[in-house]
Amino acid sequence: MAGIIHNTKKLKASFGQKLISRKVKSYFVLASYMQKFFPYGDEDKIKSEFINCSYLPQLEEIEIKKQSGEIWLGIPGSIEYKRRDYEFLLELVKSDGFPNHVCFILLGNSLKGQGPEFISNLKKLNVENNFKWFEGYVSDELFASYMGKVDYLFPLIHPVTASAEDYLKYKVSGTFIQSRTYQKPMICHQIFNTDYFDYSAIFYDSEKEIIEYLKQKTPIQKPEKPVFEEDRKKYQDFLVHI
Repeated sequence: MAGIIHNTKKLKASFGQKLISRKVKSYFVLASYMQKFFPYGDEDKIKSEFINCSYLPQLEEIEIKKQSGEIWLGIPGSIEYKRRDYEFLLELVKSDGFPNHVCFILLGNSLKGQGPEFISNLKKLNVENNFKWFEGYVSDELFASYMGKVDYLFPLIHPVTASAEDYLKYKVSGTFIQSRTYQKPMICHQIFNTDYFDYSAIFYDSEKEIIEYLKQKTPIQKPEKPVFEEDRKKYQDFLVHI
């Protein structure tokens, strides 16, 4: 048996995961840095392999209108304060000089989690024109169609975010994976500017830096498109040697 694990920290910290590892001793991880910081070494009986899961089935494309000159920043997922720093997002939009032609696409059901609270707050600040949100389930087709139109992805993971340190070693954000899926560069906090974070991104320390990037339309190299045959071979080879 092989497993796919989202948080390798649990391998040694979770009693339940230790029980699972009595049987499952081979794990796929979802980011290359998760393999770099895998908590077991070559001398242990538990091994790992990075698996690229940035592939999609063929989906029907929905026509999405986007005004010429607009910049869209995609924030996938429902609105949960423990996962992303939405307070920073509001501070960013309120900042002096924030461009009017920038729109944040909140690609999740805004009626779930802290969505209603956040939407209420942005309306109080009169910045709703800088946002697009959805009051209901976002279908795979609609999600993919919007992701095809965004210019950047915005993970919104900061030092104050719960488990921020884990995202540097033991966990992967779905936004990172989607960056490669849709070949969209990211705008990430400076904490991710490491020699092993191998995603296409520019990094910031402050709201001012983000505003300058957006005003100048700073070009960022698009992520390389994953090669399915290479990933399939790696996947099969790993299973053969279990």
